[in-house]
Amino acid sequence: MLRGMRLFRNWHEQELELLLEGYWSAGELGANPGVVGCSAVWESETPYVLTRFPKRTRTGVPKLTELGEQRDGPEDQVRREWALRRAADPSLPELVRVERVPYLERGSRTLRWIQFRRWRETGGGPATGMAFGLRLYFAAPVRGPLALGYACHYGLGQFRPVIV
Repeated sequence: MLRGMRLFRNWHEQELELLLEGYWSAGELGANPGVVGCSAVWESETPYVLTRFPKRTRTGVPKLTELGEQRDGPEDQVRREWALRRAADPSLPELVRVERVPYLERGSRTLRWIQFRRWRETGGGPATGMAFGLRLYFAAPVRGPLALGYACHYGLGQFRPVIV
C-alpha cells in the first residue's frame, strides 16, 4: 500500500515525498511506552489550550456546571471533548476525574504552562491563550497517543501516561 503512495502534490503543485520512518508492534511499544503507552492516568506533557472562553455572568462570577466546575473552563472542555470521542468510539472508557497540574517538571527545570508557545504564526489563533496542565483519570486504561484541545494536532495538548 505505501509503495503506491510515495509522491503527493500540495496546493502549490510542489511535489512532496512520503517516507516511512518506522513502525512498531504493540509489544515493542509496551516496552518503551512514551506518549503511546497505556494507562488509566494521563498528565499534560504540553499545555492544554482552551478552544472556547470560560463563561461568566454579567457580574463576572464564573458560571458553574452541575459538577461545580466553571462552564467552558479547562475541566469542562476536556470532559466535553472526551464525551465527543466516546460518542464516536464507545469502547473508550469514561473520564472520571480531571485535576489541574500547576507546572511541568523536567529534571531540574520547572516550566509554567504559560511559558510554552501557544499559538500559530499564521492563521487563526485560539479563542483564548489560557494554558493549563491537567491530570486525567479514566475508568480503565487508555492507549495513547492522547492529545486534546486547541492545536493538539500541532503539538499542544499532548498527554503522557502516568505509571501508578
